[in-house]
Amino acid sequence: CDIKIEQECFCGKGKKLQPCGTGIKVKVILPVKDQQAQPENENENDEEKERETFVWKYSCKNKCNKQLSCKNHRCTLICHNGSCSNCPRKIETPTRCACTKTTFKDITRKSCKERLPVCDKKCGRMLGCGQHFCRKQCHDSKCPLCQLQVKKKCRCGASEKRFKCHDYQKKLKNYLENNETAIFLGQQDAWIRCGKKCKRVKSCGKHTCAEICCPGRTSRTYYEGHQCREVCNKPLPCGRHRCSSYCHRGSCNPCGVTYRNGVECACGSVFVPGPFQCGTRDIPTCQQSCDKVLRCGHLCAAKCHHGDCPPCNRLCSKECPHGLMVHNMPCHIEHRSCGNPCGFVLSCGIHTCNKSCHFGPCEESTQKKGCGQICGLELKCGHNCTSKCHAGNCSASSCKAQITVQCKCGNTSEKQYCRGRTEYELKAVPCSENCQIAERNKRFAEALNIDTRKTSKSSHDNDTNSEQKESGKIRIPFAASVLKRILKWMNDDKSHTTIIKQDKKILQPKFVYYYENVFAAYISDDSQDLNKFKSQYPDITTLVSSKSDPIINLKPMSSEQRYIVYSLITSYHLRYEKKENSGKRGSSYLEISKTKHCRIPDHLLSEALIEYQIRGNEISTLESMPPSSIIVIDDSTDISSSLIQDRLLAWTGDYRMWRNDANQLFIVFTDQNARNSALTEMKKFGGRKATQSDSLNANMAHKKNQQKKKKLKAQQQKDSQQKSQRGSSGNANAGWSTKGDAHAITFNNMAKLKPNNLNIKMNNRFG
Repeated sequence: CDIKIEQECFCGKGKKLQPCGTGIKVKVILPVKDQQAQPENENENDEEKERETFVWKYSCKNKCNKQLSCKNHRCTLICHNGSCSNCPRKIETPTRCACTKTTFKDITRKSCKERLPVCDKKCGRMLGCGQHFCRKQCHDSKCPLCQLQVKKKCRCGASEKRFKCHDYQKKLKNYLENNETAIFLGQQDAWIRCGKKCKRVKSCGKHTCAEICCPGRTSRTYYEGHQCREVCNKPLPCGRHRCSSYCHRGSCNPCGVTYRNGVECACGSVFVPGPFQCGTRDIPTCQQSCDKVLRCGHLCAAKCHHGDCPPCNRLCSKECPHGLMVHNMPCHIEHRSCGNPCGFVLSCGIHTCNKSCHFGPCEESTQKKGCGQICGLELKCGHNCTSKCHAGNCSASSCKAQITVQCKCGNTSEKQYCRGRTEYELKAVPCSENCQIAERNKRFAEALNIDTRKTSKSSHDNDTNSEQKESGKIRIPFAASVLKRILKWMNDDKSHTTIIKQDKKILQPKFVYYYENVFAAYISDDSQDLNKFKSQYPDITTLVSSKSDPIINLKPMSSEQRYIVYSLITSYHLRYEKKENSGKRGSSYLEISKTKHCRIPDHLLSEALIEYQIRGNEISTLESMPPSSIIVIDDSTDISSSLIQDRLLAWTGDYRMWRNDANQLFIVFTDQNARNSALTEMKKFGGRKATQSDSLNANMAHKKNQQKKKKLKAQQQKDSQQKSQRGSSGNANAGWSTKGDAHAITFNNMAKLKPNNLNIKMNNRFG
């Protein structure tokens, strides 16, 4: 039946129109008045009779919520047919506990609101998940949510995920509400996804599936998602069309275009009569030129074609907005620029357009006030207006140029904004304590007849290098012994060329130049993959890792070359480690990595080598120790060198240390700035600035250290010579006589020495 009737739900809360005959047939009793019966008394009402009938009802899927017979609780079932359930807390005799497993004869309840007794058994009621039972002890309260862990496979079946049962049921319910067919297709767990890509080859054999957690990832049968749905688009054998089928294996099908009326070129010179299928006949190409007249007046130089003609590419001359002729440009380019500044006066009437020659308006249509350039007009205070172009007069009070305002005596000053004030409108700043000190010193100087006129102000760099100026020498932060050793190797190495500089013939430090550029590029490249460094130095091996800073491996080199690289690494504050090649014996390389203090030094080794060759004795090297670059620790008995090195980690390569016999520790820095910045850290160990006498003591300690090294080196050479002489003699045991049996003592009866336990207390370098 197509007629719709109004139906009421079982709980009586909702009504809606539904097709006649749908729903559930329900028998109801309706009251009916009997009009045939005559009443004995006229004032008596008509008798009411009841009759049975059937109506159609439906379930609205909401809670019934009808009041139960106990009058205290309501029905919790979904809108249903028939009578409601009994009260879950009904009064029974004998009384049952909350889990209904135990009866209590001595307990009597008068109302269903009274608490139910509890027993020692497990509750056992079904939880809200509908899968598991309550494991708590019998309780007169609502059972908790199901906390059991359940394992469920993802959609592709590659991995498993753990859920709390009630969370899983909740998510499953939400998914099934939006996907009603999932349960029939067996895909109720399709909402569980892993992060793996499919990567299975599709039906075409070329493209791969990139879907996350694909259901057909492990399927060995047909799967619709792995059918390639990209258009093939390959050129067909006919040469005129492309394949419009889905991407496929093998060769494409023949062209399906049919020319029923034949094919004719645009000018009519070539005609192939039809009908025929494209690809079955050769269609010649028309070699005639188009020769259609274009908008510019030239003829189209392209070959015969259908459709619009291409732009005219004939070279010609046209005017720019300034009226100048711009030559040798394709004809279709209408807007040409001569490259000169535009120069047209803008709407403000003050400024001119600073763009290069262009077409179109000089100002943007969105510009509301002014032309958008900086005003630049001179204010009454003498400064220029820094606001954007504006209407009306400039406001001098908004001038933010910084000026210096002094006190009355001129000893105190501070920076202020101009605010359009002239020289006569400025208010002097109040005098400070420095002014009183300056006045007092001035009176003392006048009383003692001392000349206090100031000479020209020296810069900060001149203050830091005052000792160098007094001695007339330039100081470089490298030891003379290091420079001499490098120059000796450069002189022996034939690859280093000589150059003329300041009328002197010097060696060019080509090797040092190369590795200075390598380390500078390595430090400057902050990227994790070192792409910029690799493009500059492709021959240097790089090791890139996501967990640590990138590392570079230098080529195997000789011991003298490694010595030079060590000197460079120290000044660049890099970390190195010597590695041995397993394949080649004796070939070692250096592995370089960054530190948090790595930087490009101010003084380069290559510049020091050139200066040392030119000036020689005029240069003050690291061995010269002015007091301005020394920190002295008077009592260094309990202070180890490793502890100082840890504290001065940020100044690695900028200092050297020596001790004298009086347990004084001298820390000599490359310059005064490095000394001053490290002094704060060294004051924790009793460090102080050095005096002239400390400088002499440091020089003496350095000389003694050098003498010890020379003696040790001479002793080592002497020992090596003696060993070589012994090896060259025919009898190694000459001058020795054997007494007793030479074979009396063997390895088996030789006495075994007990190992001595050495109790050595090591200094903690990181303490």
